[in-house]
Amino acid sequence: MLGLFAILACYGAVVVLLHLCYYRIRKQSGFSKRKKSHVVLITHNNQSQIEWYVRSLYFFSSLQGRRIDTTVLDEGSTDDTLQIVERLSRKHSMNIGKSGADGEGVDEFLRLYDQDEVIVVRLQQQEDLTKWMQFQQ
Repeated sequence: MLGLFAILACYGAVVVLLHLCYYRIRKQSGFSKRKKSHVVLITHNNQSQIEWYVRSLYFFSSLQGRRIDTTVLDEGSTDDTLQIVERLSRKHSMNIGKSGADGEGVDEFLRLYDQDEVIVVRLQQQEDLTKWMQFQQ
């Protein structure tokens, strides 16, 4: 019984040490001073993909130590895309908006974030998905 307690104590000490080292390195690297990237996802009937996109975006950005803001602009979806995004926004801070089919909401949005790095990904277009892949690297 004493051996089991010693093993658990060593394990706990290692976990605490690793967390302290991680936070120290994170603080020294200037993580909090990094500029945020803003990702705009433009959707239209993407209920089968949107959850994967949002979850992978937040997962990979946290692995890389990248801070992101996310906005989802919907172009009049008739499926459950908006309901899925609203459910995900409870866990991840996201802005949700509606855009016209002609892209008027996107242009308006980009004017607001003129100084920031903004990555616009239209999920309906294959060439925009390459932007997604470049952002993940």
